[in-house]
Amino acid sequence: MSSTHQTVGQQVTNQSSSQQAVQFQTLQTYNTSILHPQPTRNIHTPKPPVGSDEWLKQRRANHKEVERRRREIINEGRIIARAVQYIQRLKEQESTNLEKWTLEKLLCEQAISELSLQVETLKHQNSQLKAQLAALTQQLQPQYQTATATATAANSTAQNTTTQTNQNIQVQNKIQVTNQTQIQSNTSANTQAVQESQSKVGTVAKIEKEKE
Repeated sequence: MSSTHQTVGQQVTNQSSSQQAVQFQTLQTYNTSILHPQPTRNIHTPKPPVGSDEWLKQRRANHKEVERRRREIINEGRIIARAVQYIQRLKEQESTNLEKWTLEKLLCEQAISELSLQVETLKHQNSQLKAQLAALTQQLQPQYQTATATATAANSTAQNTTTQTNQNIQVQNKIQVTNQTQIQSNTSANTQAVQESQSKVGTVAKIEKEKE
């Protein structure tokens, strides 16, 4: 990874150096054209006498023209200098972005290759786990069937036992109800017999009192 960073840095440095050389050459050409303009071809015309009104008028016109050209050249030089500075900033920004984007591209490619390798490894592990799962399922299938049959039988036995227990409880309840009914009937009969005996005793005592 460090060697990749160094290679990218060297490439970007070389590109920046070549771009700076081109920019310097362009700026030098602009400065030369501004400081040493090409001479213009003068058309020879008859000049008025020195000191005349026409000569003074032409002199003022020439002075204004020279001043106008000088200002135009100065303005053009400023515009060109600003344009050169702007182009230099764009070139610097471009070189910086190029370096950053190249590094990001290399990092993304490396990350993609690592992720692809991880995907292949996970696919291989997944296939192995599927094979192991199929083998374990095949091994545990008889045991599962046996356990299912045992559980079914146990449930059936438990249901039968529960049914028998419920039946026994119902029989016991019936017996208890029958015993309670019989006890109540016996109690009623005894009570009635006692009452009859008491009635007879009272009657006998009453008869004896009458005899006396």
